[in-house]
Amino acid sequence: MEGSKVSGASKEMEIKLLGVARASLEELLGDYCDFLLDRQIRRLERDFVQEGGLRERMTRARLRQLNGGKRSDTKDT
Repeated sequence: MEGSKVSGASKEMEIKLLGVARASLEELLGDYCDFLLDRQIRRLERDFVQEGGLRERMTRARLRQLNGGKRSDTKDT
């Protein structure tokens, strides 16, 4: 830790530097959490665009059931 390297010079400086180290770690943790949340949001948005929401999936499943198991998103030719 930053403060421990100067512990022989001044306890006051050690305390200040340990405070700085703690603040830096807390900021880094916050940035890390924001990065995980940003990735999760992007993934959820991509999944929603590709697959639709719950109601859309339920409607497709219901239409598939009514059509005797055929996919409802394909045209019969």
